[in-house]
Amino acid sequence: MPEFGSTLKHLRQLRGLTQAALYDGIISRSFAGRLERNQHSLTADKLAQILDRLAVSPSEFQFILQDHHYPSDTALLNHILVAYDQRNFPRLRHLEQAYRTSDRHTERDLATLAQLLIRITDQLHWSLTPEMTALWHRLNTATTWTLSDFLWAQVWLMIAAVQRDIPQLLAGIAKMHASCDRYVTADGDAFHVLAYRSSFDLLAFQILLTLHRDQAARDFRSAFTPPHQEYLTDSQLLIYRACDAIWEWYFGDVAAGTALAQPILALSPLGIATDIGEVLTLYRRKARTYRQSQQKGV
Repeated sequence: MPEFGSTLKHLRQLRGLTQAALYDGIISRSFAGRLERNQHSLTADKLAQILDRLAVSPSEFQFILQDHHYPSDTALLNHILVAYDQRNFPRLRHLEQAYRTSDRHTERDLATLAQLLIRITDQLHWSLTPEMTALWHRLNTATTWTLSDFLWAQVWLMIAAVQRDIPQLLAGIAKMHASCDRYVTADGDAFHVLAYRSSFDLLAFQILLTLHRDQAARDFRSAFTPPHQEYLTDSQLLIYRACDAIWEWYFGDVAAGTALAQPILALSPLGIATDIGEVLTLYRRKARTYRQSQQKGV
C-alpha cells in the first residue's frame, strides 16, 4: 500500500506541480520534503488545503492511498448489497458470520445489516437480535445524525417498524429531517444527502401507513417537499412524486394520484424505476382497501 507522503508526491507529479507550487503558504519547503519522504504527518486542515490545490477530494485521496481500493467498510457494504440484490442468502449469511465479531465497529454494524436483510426476506414475522437492538439504541441516543448515520437510517426505520414505538418512530423521522437540513444548504447538496432523505421518506411513509398511523401519515405530506428542492435529482423527484400519488390514493383525490403515478408506472417496463413502480402497484391496492374500510366505518 502506498504511504501517505508518497501518495501526495505522486499526485503532485501527476499535476505537473513543483513542491513550491503545491505547498507554498501551507507548509515550509523543508517540511514538504520530509513529508513526501514519509517522515512527517499533517494536520487535517493542512491536508485539506493541499488536497484542494490538487483538486482531489478526501474520499478520492483515501481511495488512491489504499492502492486504488475502496475502504474495507465500503467494499463490505457493496458485497452485502450485491448479494441482497441477487437474493444470494448463503453469501449474505457468510458475510454476516464473518464480520459479526469484527474488532471494527462499522463492520459489526454492516454484519447487522446483512442479518436484518436475511430476516426481513426469509420471515414474515421476525424479531430483533441483540445486535439490531444495540444499533437501534445507539441511533436513538444520538441527538443528531451525521453522514455515516444516514447509511443506517433505513435500517433504523425497519427496526422501528418492529418495535412499534410510535413516539420514538416520529422522533426519529424528525431527527432525520433536521439532520439532513444541516447538510443541504442554499449552496448545494455536496454530500448527496437528498438521496438518503428521499429513500428514507418513502420507507417512513410506507411504515406509517402499515402501522395505521393515519394522522401521522396525513401530516407526513410536508416531507415530500424538502428544503432546497432545486437540488433533487430526477430519481429523487420520482420518489417524491410516488409519495404524492400514494398520499392522494389514501387521503386525497384518487384520480389525481393515478395521474401522478402513471408516468412512473410507464417507465417500469423499460427497466426504469421498477422498485418505485412495484411500491406504487402495492399501495394502490392497499389504498383501495383502506378507503373501502373507511366507507364502512371500520
